[in-house]
Order: sequence, then C-alpha cells, then structure tokens
Amino acid sequence: MGQWFSRLLAAMVAAFAPAAAGLPPAPAVTVRPVVSPPAAVAPAAAPPAMDALAVAVVDSASGAVLYQRESVVPHPLASITKLMTALVVIDHEPDWDALVTLRTEDVRSGGRVVFSAGDQVSVRDLFEVMLVASSNEAAVALARSSGLTPQAFVAAMNKRAAALGLADARFVDPAGLESGNVASAADAAKLVRAAFSDPMVAAAVRQSGYHLTVRNTGKRVTTASTNILLQQGRKNGNPFPIGGKTGYLDESGYNVALIFEQSGHQVSVAVLGAPSADARFQDAVQVASWTFTNFRWPALGG
Repeated sequence: MGQWFSRLLAAMVAAFAPAAAGLPPAPAVTVRPVVSPPAAVAPAAAPPAMDALAVAVVDSASGAVLYQRESVVPHPLASITKLMTALVVIDHEPDWDALVTLRTEDVRSGGRVVFSAGDQVSVRDLFEVMLVASSNEAAVALARSSGLTPQAFVAAMNKRAAALGLADARFVDPAGLESGNVASAADAAKLVRAAFSDPMVAAAVRQSGYHLTVRNTGKRVTTASTNILLQQGRKNGNPFPIGGKTGYLDESGYNVALIFEQSGHQVSVAVLGAPSADARFQDAVQVASWTFTNFRWPALGG
C-alpha cells in the first residue's frame, strides 16, 4: 500500500511539473515590519489650550493617531491640498526637465502670484514653487502637465486619498482654492506623513526659499516659504519643525500641516481653522511639544 501510494504521488508530481513550469513565478510578498506606537505616560498632562477648530497628531513611524480634536469634520484644507497634487504628479512619472508654458487660465486669484501667462518654466520648477511658495498657478499648470484632464486629475487625487486610508478626505481641484477640498485634521496629518515619505516632496517642503529663472525671458524669480517656522528653527527647546504646508481660505481659516522631530522621533501635526497665521503655528508647536513630553517611544529594535 505504501509503495503504491508513493508511485501514484510521484506520477502526479511529474504530470503537473510541465504545466507548472510554464506559469509565471509567484509574486514576492513583502512583509512590512510592525512598528509599535508610542505609549502615553501616566499621568499625562492635559493637552494645551488651542484656538484652532481641529487639531491632530500622528506618529510618523507607526501611523498611530496620538491626539485628535475635531470640531468640524470634514474641514476645508485650502493649500494643504497641494501635498496630494504633488503625490499624484509623482505617480505619473513626469519628465522633470520638460518645459511648460503658463496659460492665462492657469493664473488664479488669491495667494502669491509667481508666474505670468507666457512664462516658460520646467516641471521641476513648478513642483518646487507650488510646495515652497504655495503658488496656485504652479499647481494648476503642474496638474495640466501630467497629461490628464482636470477631471481625471481630480479623480486620481481622490483615488490616492482612498489608497492612503483618508476616509474623510475629498478633493475637487489641485490648487486648494475650492472649499470642497476637505479632510479631518487626522487625515491632514496622515497626508503630510505620506507626502514626507516621498523624498522629492520632503526635500521641497524643507526649503525656506527657492530660486529659478524663467526660461524664455531670463527673469530671475526668488520665492520664500509660507512656513515661517523654517526660518525660526528650534526655539526655547521646542521640537524641531522639519517642514510642511500651510493653507488659507476665508472658508477654512488658517491651516498648517507639519512634521516635527525630537530625539530621533517624528510626528505629523495638522492644525485646521486657526483664527490667524500666527495662531496656527503656535498651536502646532504647542501640541507637538506636549506630544513629545507626554508620550514615550519604544526602544529601537524592541
């Protein structure tokens, strides 16, 4: 009985082998290490009093939400939207050296106007100016340079948001000028965390300024970051602000999404609906400092 079963098994394997040889190899399975989130100390201090309508803190390593206060969900993102625009542009693998001519319809009211219709600049310059100076015309022209229709580009933004698990996020334009670009503070913090995972975005939003030359006119352009914390750096022992993105609309109030670092750990902070530009930065610094004081991160390798 045992010999008969062994011969039958060998025959089955031999019969299956030719078919199996013609199949494509099974895809490799990547197992991502599970990172333990930081734990709150006991007793934890109460969160600081903040003026913003919504605030959230997310641990950059684990993705855990460490603090969340939402008064209005969802909330208009304003120019924080441009982080999603950047991710969608990168997804479509642009030619960074390709030249784009600004059109009249690219130039929008509101915010800093950096380019004029007829200016010819590279895709890379558009990308950098969009994130550093929050240029609306750069965002619109950059989205157009992807080759997608406006509707298809917005659809790609929402598809990317779903893939990132941003349950309360919805996008309607690439510049963030429409109040229909919305998310919770927690989703905004997750968005800046995801954006920072891309080296190009991370490098852009760390810059305090950007310089370029318009190719067809030779005009030199210097832009400054809308993130004033980059000039201030670490003050009074506060966590170090690595970079991020600001936003403002009448409907949104003053927004900011930032990455802070202290003692080798990073958190993403989103502040939405602050009453002033200074208040959004003050709230962000205060809640980041509170987080690093009241949470303990697991030891590396532990």
